[in-house]
Amino acid sequence: MKAIKLMPPKSGGMYHFGRTSLDESDFIVHSDTLFSAICMNLRSLYGESVFQKLHSYLFNELQISSAFHYLDIYKGPTSDKQTFVGTLYFFPKPLITPAIVSSDKKFFEQEQKKWKKIRFVSKDVLEAIASGDGIGFNRNLILGEYLISEHDYKLLALDNVSNVQQMDTIKERLAFVHEIMEQKVKISRMNHTSLETFYQGNIFFSNSQYYVYDTTNSTNKKIFFTLKPGMFFLLNDHENKIPKEIIAAIRMITDAGLGGKRTTGKGLFADCQIKEFSFAFKGVEEISDSRDFLSLSVVIPNKEEISALKNYTLSVKRGFVYSLKQRMLRKRSITAIDEGSIFSTKITGKIVNVAPKIMDEHNVFRFGRAFLLPINRT
Repeated sequence: MKAIKLMPPKSGGMYHFGRTSLDESDFIVHSDTLFSAICMNLRSLYGESVFQKLHSYLFNELQISSAFHYLDIYKGPTSDKQTFVGTLYFFPKPLITPAIVSSDKKFFEQEQKKWKKIRFVSKDVLEAIASGDGIGFNRNLILGEYLISEHDYKLLALDNVSNVQQMDTIKERLAFVHEIMEQKVKISRMNHTSLETFYQGNIFFSNSQYYVYDTTNSTNKKIFFTLKPGMFFLLNDHENKIPKEIIAAIRMITDAGLGGKRTTGKGLFADCQIKEFSFAFKGVEEISDSRDFLSLSVVIPNKEEISALKNYTLSVKRGFVYSLKQRMLRKRSITAIDEGSIFSTKITGKIVNVAPKIMDEHNVFRFGRAFLLPINRT
């Protein structure tokens, strides 16, 4: 399995990932959007003939998750003196009630609203949930809409913080994804006068820095940390059988961008890194009647797979056609299963043609193949 890390520019990246209206932006890039970007980049780089040659791989073998957030942790005051500490990968919170370690059960029972507000969990937390092990849930481990583990907590050196006020200040700096409302004005095409004001929702990634005191000696020296956020998605490499053209199309995302409003400079990334990735928990390769499956992608199930739905949320997928031949037509809407949903058995999902009836240039596909992770059945 590969993790594709999309790294925003040093100055911070601005992105618009469409939701129900222009004044809202999603916080993640869904797998159907990634699939469309890969296909568009493939056509742009190699032309129609190579795209058709890889059609079978794209539609029958390619498995990608949606793109979530990561956090690179660096230790040191300045960029020339920083050392890499590690990376926190965040995934959608599974739609189940997890086992909680005994020391945190009372807090969990009293603060159910805090659990409901959690949207993302770290890789460590997800592995514990998937294994059926108890997870920690206390004030120290809650970072806004993110939940981290005790190991993550120590990786961020937050165990060196004893002052509550300083901890609150650091947690504010750990808010690395921001939602920004951008004011816009419609201009008349007839006389170039202002018509009306509207707002566009965007998300913004920003680096942050904080310090803790070195408690290992009496000097209380400040230790600085820098957090560099970005986005990543998982790609099932099927024993390193990914065609080189697909890799090139993925790398092109840094230049072509992702999401909407790219003509105004949004959606661009500074770099794309491809790294080996794996989950480490009991039964990660196990497929049996004793396990459920967590979706890390948007899923459009086949008719016979609907009965496997267990805990889930739904989204209606809409949008306009974006291709080299047609860009002004609206796609047919379709309902899909969201990331974080739970299935009782392993399913495959499907890819659906959503081209409008009046469009005859080519098909327009919505990617709904499942990227599943086996988890302990609760």
